[in-house]
Amino acid sequence: MTRLVHFLTFLSTKIIFKLFLNFKVYGKDNLKIIKGSSAIFTSNHESYFDPFIISSGLSLFSRFHPIHYLAEESLFDTFWGKLSKLGAPIPGYLKNGVDHATKEPLKILWKGQSVGIFHEWCYKTHPLIERMDKLIILLNQETNKPIIPVYIFGIEGLTWRKIFSRHDKVLIFYGKTFHIDHKLSEDGKRKQFHGELRRAKIELLDIIDQEEKKFWANYGKLYHHIEGVRPYKELMDVFGKNLTTNGEWLDLGSGSGGVVDLLKSKAQGNNFKIIASDFDPGFIKQLNKRFNEESNIEVRELNICDKIFFENSRFDGVTANLVLPYIIHYDEEVGIMAFKKIMAEIFRILKPGGQFIWSSPKKNVKFFKVFIASREKVFGFDNKEQLFYGPALLKQAMTIQDKGKRNIYHFMETEDLINILSETGFQEIKIEKAMAKQINVINCKKPV
Repeated sequence: MTRLVHFLTFLSTKIIFKLFLNFKVYGKDNLKIIKGSSAIFTSNHESYFDPFIISSGLSLFSRFHPIHYLAEESLFDTFWGKLSKLGAPIPGYLKNGVDHATKEPLKILWKGQSVGIFHEWCYKTHPLIERMDKLIILLNQETNKPIIPVYIFGIEGLTWRKIFSRHDKVLIFYGKTFHIDHKLSEDGKRKQFHGELRRAKIELLDIIDQEEKKFWANYGKLYHHIEGVRPYKELMDVFGKNLTTNGEWLDLGSGSGGVVDLLKSKAQGNNFKIIASDFDPGFIKQLNKRFNEESNIEVRELNICDKIFFENSRFDGVTANLVLPYIIHYDEEVGIMAFKKIMAEIFRILKPGGQFIWSSPKKNVKFFKVFIASREKVFGFDNKEQLFYGPALLKQAMTIQDKGKRNIYHFMETEDLINILSETGFQEIKIEKAMAKQINVINCKKPV
């Protein structure tokens, strides 16, 4: 009965995820080398959909079905929790100790079936989190069944409503299987365990990075054409309000160099330095060519996703035009936590009184309005190049818009932006619309 219910449940969810969730699976080749049909799946955990996502990522007739997932024991006190026993969940009983919690999973593993354990689970206290690690390590030691690290991306805040509105994109990665080295100390075992989990996460983030780099490399070939249209000039006008480039400034994600040019034009005398940065080789080439003879402008290759390696309180100002909301992960944080961490890093590298000016597409941005507002350039027959590049840029912009809708990128309400900046410590926050009212330009300061 359990197998049948599991098969029907995950057949249904697999179809739903494929149709509505933009569901992608990576790393299935790592499962092919496993002998037998029994393994310990362990994953990050942020939604009630996670068990269904992990099982749905496998082929329909995978030898690892059914996966019996450990659940918090209070789940089974409800009618639906008792009914769910027909599927595959098993109570965790971690509050009763690790030895007690291993009994059911051990029976399942010895039968040649798989268990799924969310190492983050829903326990918040340190002792129970530590017990979860010990549980997984002990199961591996007792059964010699391989541990399969799984990392799921895009599950933060996932709901049925978001799924059926095709709102989110979910990626799942099955990492390389491993066994704990039981000659290690207890602390060493835990370090090995978390190191393998981290490796699976980094491998998926690397896959995402490669896809993003390919997209932005294609966009970079077209981007300089944006600088000639009226909405972009309007954006630069708003960006440049009350801007005086004295001291040292950092421009993140400089692209073809529009903001760097603006910073240079706002400098008073020769008392300034600008670091222009980008991760894309095509943009770096454009920047070097554009500012080749500017002694006050330095071009650096910088991938913001890795880390911002500058000392504390270094810069008088930081700018970032249509860059920061597109950062999917930062310093191994993902989602909104990555965005908040970037804000904290920019706050850190600014001098007291330093200025931070950046821009972001607004919530539910409509880039088609920018395209229409650029009509005199796009549809001007005196510029035949633009007849091609305008629609090509629109296509790229619509992809960005879709990623914002799916919460891959962070396009936020004004109130949410202000809250995050205030929590970070920024003051004097001003937000103004530009670029056919589709872009928020945010101006704020680090307090003295």
